Amino acid sequence: MTHQATGYRLQATGRLKAGGWRPRATGAARPLALALILLSLMVVPAGSRQEPPAKPAQAKLTFIKQFPGSVPDYYAVVVTGEGQAEYAMAPDDADPLRFKLSEAATREIFQLVERLERFENAQLETSKKVAFMGKKTFRYEAAGRRSETSFNYSENTDAMALVALFEKISATQQHLINLERLVRFDRLGVMKELYQVEAALDRNELIEAAQFIPVLEEIAGNSSYLHIAQLRARSMLQRIRTPSDK
Repeated sequence: MTHQATGYRLQATGRLKAGGWRPRATGAARPLALALILLSLMVVPAGSRQEPPAKPAQAKLTFIKQFPGSVPDYYAVVVTGEGQAEYAMAPDDADPLRFKLSEAATREIFQLVERLERFENAQLETSKKVAFMGKKTFRYEAAGRRSETSFNYSENTDAMALVALFEKISATQQHLINLERLVRFDRLGVMKELYQVEAALDRNELIEAAQFIPVLEEIAGNSSYLHIAQLRARSMLQRIRTPSDK
């Protein structure tokens, strides 16, 4: 009578070794041998076990820039691992702007955070003498832990790449704030701001340009604005809705 099993089949045969004949495994020994193999695969040294890292959705990153004399002289951006974001222009801002970052932008931000080791014991400030360009602070919070670092300028390329992303976020929000204010209070000034927004769009300096769609639709469809402003708004709407692959 032959023995059959589904899946992988273990078969032991007698082998001639230098030390003599090695007997064939008996039917009773096979389950024990299999159990020992499975047990060896399951055993993990106690010192090698590690807690899993916090999921991105559980993480929160805050970037603060303080630069007296600049516009704005203070701003803070908070981004969660899910891409929910807030933009404030004062430490006590009770009504920050809220928006959603794309999955790609969120992933890029948190990948840089990981490469910077979540700012744990980070020393990002350059040792060189450089002009003051604003105090920059990164604060990372996840799984009940918090790490923070501040600097004026860093030679760490990942740190400066992360700063550049937040500068783009701030510039985007500033353009949006200005355009919405002009639409309400100074329609003749709308055209100048549209040119600036378009220039930023040309330089790829806007993060989540889709935020501009509602205000651009208002300008494009309202004949009380200058005709040239309406044409400019329509052109920008088309570009934002059908972005180039460049």
